[in-house]
Amino acid sequence: MQKKKMIYYNLANEGGDVTLSIQETDGTEIMSFGEGQISINKGLNRFVWNTTYPNAKAIPGKPKPNVRPLAKPGKYNAVITVNGESSTQEFELFMNPNETFSQEEADARFAMWMEIRDKYSEVSEVIIQSREVVADVTAKAEASGSKKAKKKAAKIEMAAMELESSMTAVGTTLVQIANERSKYLAKIQAVTEMLHTSEGAPTQGAIDAYADYEKAIDAELAKWKAVEAVEVKALNEMTK
Repeated sequence: MQKKKMIYYNLANEGGDVTLSIQETDGTEIMSFGEGQISINKGLNRFVWNTTYPNAKAIPGKPKPNVRPLAKPGKYNAVITVNGESSTQEFELFMNPNETFSQEEADARFAMWMEIRDKYSEVSEVIIQSREVVADVTAKAEASGSKKAKKKAAKIEMAAMELESSMTAVGTTLVQIANERSKYLAKIQAVTEMLHTSEGAPTQGAIDAYADYEKAIDAELAKWKAVEAVEVKALNEMTK
């Protein structure tokens, strides 16, 4: 499949408020590009889209993920907006003519890639939220002066650390990170790298591996949700 798509657009005047939106045919935006990302010269301009969807959500302080699904073959829209006035151009991404896979197989690959991207983002969001919870309960426990509240806050912090350490490396140096066993986010990212090497349907090995990782990830997330439902709620009641 194409991994680059050239998009041409004409501007009557140089400058102005110009954005280029890449969209699915139903209007769902994939990516949007503005000042500093696209040329805004008078006349003909060219933009090269690398045909990727947005990356998975990153966890602050951790290496950025590389889970960027490649768009599947099919039709898309390029919407150029100049000072509030929009114009839409349809374009198509084509399959590699040297490949023998079907559209259905390409769709299956894309669907799995997006599922993994969204799972990675879900984990990142939960970890970010868990850090916020720890900061909140720690502050409340300290303000209360209660030893019982401080002990419970420490227990909640430990649970949050266990969640994070199960999902991503916790070392602070490259050597420390390299010596840690592979964590779940690294494992599901590795599955997307398998998808990147083939344009056909996901292999059964990739499907089985992700199913196992997803089950383990969901179990860890459930543990944290239980801590929120019981321990965090109890501390909040304690420090009212």
